[in-house]
Amino acid sequence: MKRITVIVLIFIMVFSLSAASVSAASKNTEKPERQEITSILPGNHKLSLMWNKVEGDNVKYEVKIAADKHFTEDAKTFILDGSDNDITRTKLTNGQKYYAKVRTIVTDENGKKFYGSWSYRKSRVIKDTSIYSNTSIRGVPELRYMTYEDNDDLLMLINKYYGVPSDYYPNDMVSIASKYMTYSNAKMKEVAYKAFKKMYKAAAEKGLNFKICSAYRTYSTQRSLFNNYINSRGYKTAFVLSAYPGRSEHHSGLAIDLLTGRNGWSLTNSFANTKEGKWIKKHCAEYGFIIRYPDGKTDITGYGYESWHLRYVGKTAAKEIMSEGLTLEEYLDKLPPGYKG
Repeated sequence: MKRITVIVLIFIMVFSLSAASVSAASKNTEKPERQEITSILPGNHKLSLMWNKVEGDNVKYEVKIAADKHFTEDAKTFILDGSDNDITRTKLTNGQKYYAKVRTIVTDENGKKFYGSWSYRKSRVIKDTSIYSNTSIRGVPELRYMTYEDNDDLLMLINKYYGVPSDYYPNDMVSIASKYMTYSNAKMKEVAYKAFKKMYKAAAEKGLNFKICSAYRTYSTQRSLFNNYINSRGYKTAFVLSAYPGRSEHHSGLAIDLLTGRNGWSLTNSFANTKEGKWIKKHCAEYGFIIRYPDGKTDITGYGYESWHLRYVGKTAAKEIMSEGLTLEEYLDKLPPGYKG
């Protein structure tokens, strides 16, 4: 009798555990809840789309963007995993209306996928993806767009609104020869480096001499520089003279700062009054460079005048920017749809 009782108890326990497992499995494979888009932030030909997230390693999200509400005209589809920062990156047409929607995808232990319903509102209209008017930029505003990988776009925008993550590293980086530098172990993107060497050679033939004192910077280097400005000059001044880490053009590998002996190798706007500075302003566009932070454009760029700070954008863009007295922000805002530097 005791043996029968034990067998019955074991059977009940096994049955209960099996039922619990089936129940748990069933719970894990239920249709995911409908998503809700929480915000849309426009950018230059891009957008940042955010929504509620679901916990779990087996969760992905399907995002659709299209120019028509039925998502049939040139619809773009993205499958993002839980580690993504909920940012959708794509080339869009400035001024065009777009529709966006998102749903959750859960995969069970057997590889079967369960799809949630599309976001609460069947579509959300993105009215404009052009760059905002950067009026009176102060401090460190909330990011509008984050670039995670280098796509070799020479017109890549990094400023107070457009940033890169702490582990961002540009493609095609090369070491800069010591003859061009005031320090060692500096790097920049190869395309910009080749252009710089041609510019340097042309200037040297005119008896001019300048050197690079800063090129590519890591996130940690920029953080140290920014903190030094805060400690020495205070917050208000630091925000105009230095970039918050992750929002410095030097992260791109396309920006350089120049010094010359004619003003005592000082990083000041006296550079503009030297022979080197005047030659740079007149000729840098011929080699694809621009003066990134022009005088009188602080309310657009967010930074004070820096006659020594050059940015490589390619010859076509550089000539138009410099000849018309534009900033990179202003130039990007007037580009035709789909243009890439």
